[in-house]
Amino acid sequence: MILSVIIFGGCKKDDAPSKLKSDAFNGKVTATIENQEDCPFVSTVVAVYDAYISNGTLYGSSFGETNFLHGGFSITLPTSGILDDCMKHVADFFEGDLRISGNPKYSKPEARISYVEFLAFDSNNYLRGTFQYASPDQKTGTIFVFADMDVNVTGGTNLSVSLKEGWNRLYYSSGEITTKAPKELVWFFSDEIDM
Repeated sequence: MILSVIIFGGCKKDDAPSKLKSDAFNGKVTATIENQEDCPFVSTVVAVYDAYISNGTLYGSSFGETNFLHGGFSITLPTSGILDDCMKHVADFFEGDLRISGNPKYSKPEARISYVEFLAFDSNNYLRGTFQYASPDQKTGTIFVFADMDVNVTGGTNLSVSLKEGWNRLYYSSGEITTKAPKELVWFFSDEIDM
């Protein structure tokens, strides 16, 4: 996952951790793909942590696999038993993977995070693209994040999230990361593979 976000320092008065809302969910993801005509060859969807390609080989840890049927998929992500190798400290996720700046503050710095991407494979097990949950104009995207404990993250006018233990959704748009869901999001297939 490569996502570049710049967050500027300074807290708003109403960024108090007690006012933060979570977008926690039970790990069940059900998707109907808007642009189904673009992915008739997809047969399998795999939820993968830390997916990347090196020398033509796909690496990452699978969190589950399901069939792509009738223009969509449904998958239940694990809520326990996630391996240590698939977890990283909350600061490493926000400041490393998401490239957050502005001195983020963590209510529990010991919290650990994992995340998944939904990869699309054809019947020959070739990676064909990804499934993304985003606004129709694709200016707002979603990251599916697992937290091993409740943690609040603040530290800039554009960063105030509350993650509950278990699965959560983070939304990013125009340099802002939040757990407040935008009004309209859809699932779509993208054949652009940027790992």
